[in-house]
Amino acid sequence: MPDIVMQVDSAANRENVRNALTTLPGITGWWTDQAEVPVGTGGVLKPAFAEAPLPFDLEVRAGR
Repeated sequence: MPDIVMQVDSAANRENVRNALTTLPGITGWWTDQAEVPVGTGGVLKPAFAEAPLPFDLEVRAGR
């Protein structure tokens, strides 16, 4: 399967965005209650959804 690259520009504070993507409370606060969450940027986020049994991985990279 090919990689899908997505970049989202935001006016939000970097630390808030990082915490929303790289901590379990951050992910469960806005997206899903089941996930393996990386420690910091550069890791792989593995969200899980009961309605979508196929797993997928998201690599969390630092922005520019």
